[in-house]
Amino acid sequence: MQKSLMPPFKEAIEIFERQLVVLFKELLEVLREEIDFTR
Repeated sequence: MQKSLMPPFKEAIEIFERQLVVLFKELLEVLREEIDFTR
């Protein structure tokens, strides 16, 4: 039972990590623009 559950779970984590990275990069870009704007 655990063997059949593991692959989808691992795949979901990988997708989640990729989405987190994309979100983090977008956040950094927004922060950079905010800093440039206030200078």
